[in-house]
Amino acid sequence: MLLGLSHSPVSGSSSRDVTGSVDFGVRLDGDELFLNTLQVEEFGKKTGCISCEGNESITIRLDAEGAHVEFLVNNELVYVSKRPPRFPLGFKAVSKVTRNINVRTYLGLGHFCMRLPVKDLMWSKAVFKVLTLHVVDVGNDGLVHTTCTNLAGDELARMETQVGRSIADFKEALVQQIQSSFNELILVSGDGNVILDTDSWLRLT
Repeated sequence: MLLGLSHSPVSGSSSRDVTGSVDFGVRLDGDELFLNTLQVEEFGKKTGCISCEGNESITIRLDAEGAHVEFLVNNELVYVSKRPPRFPLGFKAVSKVTRNINVRTYLGLGHFCMRLPVKDLMWSKAVFKVLTLHVVDVGNDGLVHTTCTNLAGDELARMETQVGRSIADFKEALVQQIQSSFNELILVSGDGNVILDTDSWLRLT
């Protein structure tokens, strides 16, 4: 079973696509009854493998800057992604049978039974608010007209800022409009790339 975060749409994906469709994931593997391996994967490539007892707590989250993805096992950081995420991100779980099931194990049940190797799947409380910036216009006066939308596509604010203004300054002005805090905001461009506080807000083409 593969669990993780994916930029690609969940609906309509091929049932045979069990690796490339998950950008940042953990593959759960073992024998017919027990889970004994956690394999960290990034865009379908193995980046680490951890033996486990089968009762571990796994967390997949953004780092403090929203620029990379962190993997934690029992609240201990075990891996940080090499590649940055693309937004929006959705959760994806893929289960695939790769070997025959021992029928004798399930005699008397009247049907085949598979043990789902995970439980208590949940989104944790959001630590960050991700907003996408869209340039509407750049005027002759050097002002950039920008709309800010949440991951649902709802417009939360409109900004007029000077060309070349730092993203840190942009965020300072933005938090006044949306009544948020500076540190919980993550800004991304229309193509899903994270915009850093040290970047400048220029015209996007």
